[in-house]
Amino acid sequence: NPKLEAGMRAALILQQMTLAEKLRLTFGYFSTKADWQKTPIKNWIFPKDGLPDSAGIVPGIERLGIPAQWQTDAGVGVASQRTPTPRLRTSLPSGIATAATWNPERAEAGGAMIGNEAFLSGFNVQLAGGMNLTRDPRNGRNFEYGGEDPLLAGIITGQEIKGIQSQHVISTMKHYAFNGQETNRFIMDHRIGEKAARQSDLLAFEIAQEVFVFDIVLDDLLPFTGTDTQIADVSRFPAVEQDLALIVDAGTPAGALERAIEAAPLVRRAEVFDVYTGGQVGAGKKSVAFAVAWQADDHTLTDDEVAKAQRKLLERLRREFAAELRGG
Repeated sequence: NPKLEAGMRAALILQQMTLAEKLRLTFGYFSTKADWQKTPIKNWIFPKDGLPDSAGIVPGIERLGIPAQWQTDAGVGVASQRTPTPRLRTSLPSGIATAATWNPERAEAGGAMIGNEAFLSGFNVQLAGGMNLTRDPRNGRNFEYGGEDPLLAGIITGQEIKGIQSQHVISTMKHYAFNGQETNRFIMDHRIGEKAARQSDLLAFEIAQEVFVFDIVLDDLLPFTGTDTQIADVSRFPAVEQDLALIVDAGTPAGALERAIEAAPLVRRAEVFDVYTGGQVGAGKKSVAFAVAWQADDHTLTDDEVAKAQRKLLERLRREFAAELRGG
């Protein structure tokens, strides 16, 4: 049902998947001539339905309408693996050159261009979004990253990803964190403290995933806001993340539960991540699981405060929806 929120649709599909089908989606296959991969214990063959000379394929699940993932490199254009008959596609400047423009709009436009070429070439996944920070000038992959600064790398690469995904193509963020060199990259042990990690590579990944740059023309916006306009500061205190699984009647809308939870004091947001029906919850019932973030504006919440707020929320949900805590 395309009218459902994406997380709900994913949760419903997961209920129908067998273990073998779930495992199938965890394996990808190199989709190019690679006889060098054959070993005494591995008989490599070209994957069925793979696009030639491409980065790979993850087979889909036809009975559930899950398409295959046809994957192409990379962040500067649609690439071909080494072959005498490569795809002739447009190449962007290097990622570090795009970052040097300090121009998010240009990064997004470039992403949209290569995303469109990927889509027209039959791909739906682009292994782009390179944002590892430059730590060693000899790293052979520095050209496709966004430089040394996590703010610049995150914004520029995030805008490129936004452009790619505007063309119905999924973009990755890569290459994991702290991939600071190519030599011995499969065995290299990078050691870094939590604080330093959060202030460097991981910050670039977080910015690219969660932050976008925009302009607001307030004079044009205000006529549509009505008279009850409120502006709230973003809390500088950390949120407490919890999972909340409820058992309700099968006909209870998950959206109504979500709105009720988000209306509770101290709840910053609530998102559905699983819906289950089956023998474990009884006939005529279903389990709906939410990721709930609790947060205060003026202090860091204690465990006791969160527990008290959750008790009050559960009491309200029992009254309004006859909801019970799963496992409670």
